[in-house]
Amino acid sequence: SMGFALTKDGRAIGWGQNDRGSLGLGHMTPEPQRPTELPLKDVVSIATVRGAAAAVTRDGRVWTWGDNGQAGLGNGLHGDTSDPGQPTPQPVKGISDAVEVKAGSYGRHFIVRRRNDTLTGWGNSDWGQLGAGIAGFFQPTPKAVALPGVEAYWLGGNFSFARTKDGAI
Repeated sequence: SMGFALTKDGRAIGWGQNDRGSLGLGHMTPEPQRPTELPLKDVVSIATVRGAAAAVTRDGRVWTWGDNGQAGLGNGLHGDTSDPGQPTPQPVKGISDAVEVKAGSYGRHFIVRRRNDTLTGWGNSDWGQLGAGIAGFFQPTPKAVALPGVEAYWLGGNFSFARTKDGAI
C-alpha cells in the first residue's frame, strides 16, 4: 500500500509501494519507498484507490498515476494483471475545473467535485456507486453525475452519497 501527505504550500509527499508506479515518481521500484516529493505543484486534494492515485491542482486539473486495475486512471482504459502501470502523473482529459477528489474505500472509485458544484467520477462501478447509470462493470472514462448543487459528498466501498445545497441527501 501507499500513503500521501500534502504540505501547506501545495507539495505532495508519497511513500510505500511503487511497483506499478503507484507513487507517481516517474519510475517503478519493487521495494517500498521512503517519503519522497512528487513532481506536482500546487496540489489541493489527493486520494488513492487500490494501486492508483489522483490529485487536484490549484488550476483545476486532475492528475492520475499508478495501477489501472480498477480503471482508476480515468483514461478510458481498464488495465488487467499484465498492465505495467503509469508511473508519471498524467492529466485526466476533459476536467479543468476540479476543486476536490475523493476515493471509495476498498480501492474502487474516484469522484471529483467541480467548481460548478457538480460531480464527475470514474473507476469501478460494479454496484452503480459512480451514479452515472453504469452498474456491473467499470467506468473507465470520467462521467458526470446528474446531481446539481452539490455541497458535500462521501464515498464508501460500494456506494457514494452527497448533500445538495437545499439540504437533500
